[in-house]
Amino acid sequence: MNAQHARTSTTRRRAASPAAIATSVVLTAGLALPTIMPATAHAQGNTDEAESPSLSKAAEPSSRTANALIRQSLQNAKTTAELQAVLAEAEEAYNQAKTEYLAASEPYNAAAAKQAKAEQAYGSARTTADDALASQISAAQAAANEGEKQLGEANEQLASAKANAAEKQKAYELAAEKAKQANDALAKTKEAAAEATPEALSKAQNAVNEAQAKANAANNALSEAQSNLQNAQANVENAEAEVNQANEKLVSAKAAKANADDAVKQATSALNAAKVALDAAKAGVSGDALANAQARVDAADSELTAAKAKQQKAENALASAKNAVSAAEGNESAAGQALAAKKDAAAKAKTALDSAQSALSEADDALSAAKAGNANAVAAKKKADEAVAAAQAKKQAADSAVEQAKAQKNAADAAVTAAQSEVARINQSIDAANEQAKQGSLGFINWMLEQSNLTEQQTTDLTRAKKVIEDATAESFDKYAYGDRASFMPAERNNMVTVIGDEKDATSLANLKKSIAIMKKINELRASDDNFTGNMKRNDSLTNFYFMAVAQTGADRGAGLAAHSKLQVSCENLAFGYTDDPTIGWYKKEKRSFDAIKADLGITEINETTLKQIKREASSRNVVVGHYTNLFWAADQLMGVGFTQYRTTSCYNASELSNYEGRYASYTIDEFEALIDAYQAYLDNPGSGLEAAKAALAQAQVQQSTAAENLSAKQQVSENADAKVAQAQANCAAAQQAIADSEKSIAEKQQAVADANAAVAQAQTALDSASSAVASAENEVAAKKLATAQAKQEAANCENALAEAKKETASTQDKKDAAIEALGSLSADLAAAQNAYDNAAANQQQAVSAQTAAAETLMAAELEATSASAALQAANADVSTKQNTVTSANQQLSGANQALSAAQDENARLASLTTAVESAQAEADAAAAAVNQAKYDADAATKAIPAAESVIAQCQQEFANASDMLASLEAIDENDAFASGIGDARFSNLDALYAAARQAQAEADQAKAALDAAEEETGHHSERYVIALLDYQEAEENLHNAQAAYDAAVAREAGSEKAAESEAAKQAGSSPASANPAVTPAKLQFSAAKDSAQQAKSTSPKTSDGPTGAAAAIAAAGAGAALFASTRKLRRAKHVK
Repeated sequence: MNAQHARTSTTRRRAASPAAIATSVVLTAGLALPTIMPATAHAQGNTDEAESPSLSKAAEPSSRTANALIRQSLQNAKTTAELQAVLAEAEEAYNQAKTEYLAASEPYNAAAAKQAKAEQAYGSARTTADDALASQISAAQAAANEGEKQLGEANEQLASAKANAAEKQKAYELAAEKAKQANDALAKTKEAAAEATPEALSKAQNAVNEAQAKANAANNALSEAQSNLQNAQANVENAEAEVNQANEKLVSAKAAKANADDAVKQATSALNAAKVALDAAKAGVSGDALANAQARVDAADSELTAAKAKQQKAENALASAKNAVSAAEGNESAAGQALAAKKDAAAKAKTALDSAQSALSEADDALSAAKAGNANAVAAKKKADEAVAAAQAKKQAADSAVEQAKAQKNAADAAVTAAQSEVARINQSIDAANEQAKQGSLGFINWMLEQSNLTEQQTTDLTRAKKVIEDATAESFDKYAYGDRASFMPAERNNMVTVIGDEKDATSLANLKKSIAIMKKINELRASDDNFTGNMKRNDSLTNFYFMAVAQTGADRGAGLAAHSKLQVSCENLAFGYTDDPTIGWYKKEKRSFDAIKADLGITEINETTLKQIKREASSRNVVVGHYTNLFWAADQLMGVGFTQYRTTSCYNASELSNYEGRYASYTIDEFEALIDAYQAYLDNPGSGLEAAKAALAQAQVQQSTAAENLSAKQQVSENADAKVAQAQANCAAAQQAIADSEKSIAEKQQAVADANAAVAQAQTALDSASSAVASAENEVAAKKLATAQAKQEAANCENALAEAKKETASTQDKKDAAIEALGSLSADLAAAQNAYDNAAANQQQAVSAQTAAAETLMAAELEATSASAALQAANADVSTKQNTVTSANQQLSGANQALSAAQDENARLASLTTAVESAQAEADAAAAAVNQAKYDADAATKAIPAAESVIAQCQQEFANASDMLASLEAIDENDAFASGIGDARFSNLDALYAAARQAQAEADQAKAALDAAEEETGHHSERYVIALLDYQEAEENLHNAQAAYDAAVAREAGSEKAAESEAAKQAGSSPASANPAVTPAKLQFSAAKDSAQQAKSTSPKTSDGPTGAAAAIAAAGAGAALFASTRKLRRAKHVK
């Protein structure tokens, strides 16, 4: 950035208010300018000098005698008529004094009003111009700040783009490394899978199929053996049930047999008893007849017993036949149920076979489709490989073009970087100069200390000056008893005496330059003064850095304290309110007093003796001439001047050159100004070559932009080629994956066909086994039906035999009954005995029959139990046989499964090798795609860098433009713009405003000239004005007193003493002029707060920094008037010329 030039704001002095003018004109030359508080000037040895006012010679006007005569007449008047005559004289004297007062003050008041109006017009115009400049500077600063912000953001975006490009490049390199690793892994995997040829895979699959078929056959054999074993086990269960049933029957038959045996024993015992009784009965009957009858009974009984036995046998046979029929029917029913179950199993086996055959057909179709898809995938892969080769060839050509464009872009970037570095270097120099410029005099001193070939005196001077300023920067007003006077200064100064960087501080460069003008004016006055001539002639004052530092810090200190405080050299002057030329107060006004005293004392030549004489006289008159004489401190002297806008304070100090010669450097004012100009040139031109550097940068940026556009176009072609390669590789990968998928699908479909064949074989075996079981069950059902029919036929035969036996029993029973009846006819006892015997015999026969039947049942039960046990043993033996068959089938199945597992493992191993190749291929393809994507991302990120750099170039240009505009605006010094206008056409509006301010200033200067003329004229007639003012006041007082005395006399003559006293008191409390404020003269008010405040606010310049400030000017004016009055009395006593 360009150096920011220090600016100063000039504030013009406004005319004092009419009241201030009226009160302060009294001081004129003796008390400096209107409302000026006399300065106390430090003299050598830090002692104060005070000068008494010297009054110009003037004749006493007649009004003064008239006023005295009126006072005397008023004292002598006794009667009302005499008082009335005095009143008339007093009124006439009042009117005459008023006329003389107005005539004396009118020229000055009119000129002052005109000058105030002109100053106001100038102030408004200047403020408008300065505000417009400040506004444009603020806007330009905002634009520069925004440009700097955007440039910073653009730099951040560039840094982000570069970081992103680096990250994407790193990702690309990592992806390339991963792709290499994936390709290496693919190569190793393919090498490891070399044995997994399609033939080996097919052979392994066939081995799996054959092993699967054997396993299926073994499984079917096992299933059949397990089914047979289950049937045998069912037979065992049935046989066990029959054994249990037979055993239950056997137990029951044995119980029945035992009961029958007991019944036979009892029946036989009863029969034997009946036989004894019968024999006893027979003993009483004739033997032959009895024997014959008995023989017939016995014969019939034998036949009946035989018939009953036959009938019992037939009944037993029928019962056995019926049991056999029930058993046969149960066996037939069980066989039928088993047949139904076998048929259901066969139907399910048939359904399973149909499903397996359908699945086999579908698997065959899917296998054919997979083989067709594989053929299409192989053809597509070939086309994809060809497309990849073509795309890669185009990509290589595009990459070559990109590399060439990159080389051109890199060269352009390097040129831009170099140009930017040069611009940045120059801007850094500018920034450094800006920072140093803010340091004001301290920066100036530091710059001087950096110069080579400094003399020892120069180094001492600069070092002491630097310490003075640095000490002041660390000095606070708080250390002073009246340091609170500095509270009006900005808070950011922290109540410090000197603040580096504050444009209003005396150490600012602008104020340093203003001090040069003041020192030149002082030397002009030293050369042209008509008092210090001859032997007292003063040479041009020299200066150095130390005296300037003392004056600058003295100005800062005086501005804050409004008083002298710290004398570091022989003398010091302070002045307040003088924007441009404090010598008006120091020299012009005080020289009048000096010249007046010189004239009064009749001194014609100034030498050391007469100089001291004039100073003593001035002190006795309480008139200040020390500021004036301090300007002429020594013939050869060092001086320094400081100026600050705070209180518009100027500070001058001086000392004999001989006190510092040989130890400190010294410079003429022109030499010192030349040093300042050299320093300013350094500050103004730290950016030498900036425009050329900017032009070079702009040209380099154009070339960079062209190279960037070319690179962008080549990169776009490369990116398109990348995309096509990536797409071709993706298509190739997809085709390769399609082949792998189709081969995998073929393997899966082949396995599905093998599984379907195995399922069909297994289902067929199951169906055959179920069909065989159904046939066996059908044969069993037929056999059971035949056995049931045979049992039923045997039962029918038994029923017929039983019917015949029952007929024969009935016949023999009838025959026995007839024999018994014949026997009973021989003897009643014999008949009863015979009947009892027959019953016992019948019972015994019945018991024997029951015993026989029980024995037969027991025999049958034993036979059935034996048969059931034999059947159970046979069933158990069959189960054992079937179990052995199952065990053998399990062993065969285990062997087949082991063979199948081995075949499947081998097939899986080969398939895993193929899968591993496919997986490695997929990873390699994915890695290649990732490389392409990473390359695309890296190229895109790299492409973003030129765009970001282009944005930076644009932001830099905009920032440079805004900075140039800001620098141009800041380079405009308000005072220079006001003095000579603004030559830059960009700021024509500002130029017009400053032109208006110049016009207003010209008018103000004209009014000021008129005011100075009036002031000069008033100065010539100051005694006349003061006398007129005092005569006016005396006349007013005489008129007031005469009126009061007259009114009191009239009241007394009216006979009312009390009323007269009251009226006199009333009249004494009011002024005759109070009724007409328009003509009331300006009076000196010593206690009115309002007038004091108005005077305190006066902006008129002052040559002192006394503690009472502006308000003290009023008191000073009053004191001056009193002093003048007392002087007039003294002069009356002295025969004044």
